[in-house]
Amino acid sequence: MGCHFVNELLLVRALKWSTSLASLAIIERKSEGMAEKLRVDIWSDVVCPWCMIGKANLERGIEQSGIEADIYWRAFELDPNAVVDCSTSMVEALAVKYRMSDVDVNLMVDSMTGRAADLGLEFNLRDQLPTSTLNAHRLIQAASDQDLILGGLIATRFAMGALRDGMCVSDPAVLTQLAVETGMDEKLVHRVLGGDAFLDIVRADEKSAREIGATGVPFFMFNERVGLSGAQPPEVLIQAMRQASEL
Repeated sequence: MGCHFVNELLLVRALKWSTSLASLAIIERKSEGMAEKLRVDIWSDVVCPWCMIGKANLERGIEQSGIEADIYWRAFELDPNAVVDCSTSMVEALAVKYRMSDVDVNLMVDSMTGRAADLGLEFNLRDQLPTSTLNAHRLIQAASDQDLILGGLIATRFAMGALRDGMCVSDPAVLTQLAVETGMDEKLVHRVLGGDAFLDIVRADEKSAREIGATGVPFFMFNERVGLSGAQPPEVLIQAMRQASEL
């Protein structure tokens, strides 16, 4: 389970980066000792294509740098008021939200699809269905509570279900199918979806995001000290990871 920042004293100071793409902050807190592996907390949403691009860049950065890391997935709902149905497409939703023409929306979708393809990711964003992601986040936290790696696998499968497969990731049947086929215990899935288990963890994650100024995702926190906003390239992520390791 991830470490939550509620009721902790946080001091945030901005750092200046040599690149305009990086938005970096240091968060200092009282702690007891340092873990051997780098701790990486990632705030993300399963319907966010930039989050999967950021994850792919992080994986490349870890591989290139040889840094060992434990990854904690943290909840962030891009639209906390999203309805629990899948009655419209992402293209339609974007056109309405940003008052964009169909041509402009399709150009944006094509650009994002191309960025993903460069990293080996397959997106079919025209098939994506905007919907609530609250229950998806609760299941990710339930999986992470048992095993961090499983939590990451579940988060990735939900995201690709939304971004590649056009699945309705608020549908309990869809979530159950994806979670179980990825390795989560079916009884646990039903228990989580049948109540409000891990809702407090999701809300704590969202509160901590607000407290540290994370208004969008992905947002990375390294060793609970260095924060980085956005789907930054591997070299920027490596710089942040190394800086966090030295603090």
